[in-house]
Amino acid sequence: IMKVLKKWWFWVIIVVAIGGIGSAVAGGKNSSNSTKSDNSVNSSSILSDNSVDDSAKSDPELDSIYGLGETAKAKSFNLTANSVNVVKSDNQFVQPDEGNEYVEVEFVLENTSDSDIVVSSVLNCNAYVDGFAVSENLSAGVAAGSDSFNGTVASGKKLKGCLFYELSNEWNELEIDISIGLSKEDEVKFLFTK
Repeated sequence: IMKVLKKWWFWVIIVVAIGGIGSAVAGGKNSSNSTKSDNSVNSSSILSDNSVDDSAKSDPELDSIYGLGETAKAKSFNLTANSVNVVKSDNQFVQPDEGNEYVEVEFVLENTSDSDIVVSSVLNCNAYVDGFAVSENLSAGVAAGSDSFNGTVASGKKLKGCLFYELSNEWNELEIDISIGLSKEDEVKFLFTK
């Protein structure tokens, strides 16, 4: 047992499990105890192709902020934001709280390094809505029925996955900071405006 406790992957599993349970508890306030699930989803895009406005891009300090359809080139990977959608769930038991909506952000990561990259949406991704930190929401992921942004990516291979959030209908700006690895050169920032 002590050997398992010293393994890094054991602690990653524990952190992911705790984060998932916390998100499920927070996101499941209005859910029922029913075990039947209907994953019918209607998604609608909420952003235009150029989601970072030109005034932000003209600021040299913000040149490293990327938007929808843009590819961030880090030291070990390339990361592209493919889409940002509002997820409409047909499942009566998986619905956002009143005044909120489920939002799904799809990324494609390409490993450009010589070794495997481990991606964890809980450990590697931080999100902020209108300046306030927000956690991933498992209910939004269930409603979307899409793959999450988690996995091990071999050198030269790609990973496509989504991050899921429950946001107020009134949100204006969603910032997602992704840091994979120990180097500052492997940190990228995406900014989406509604």
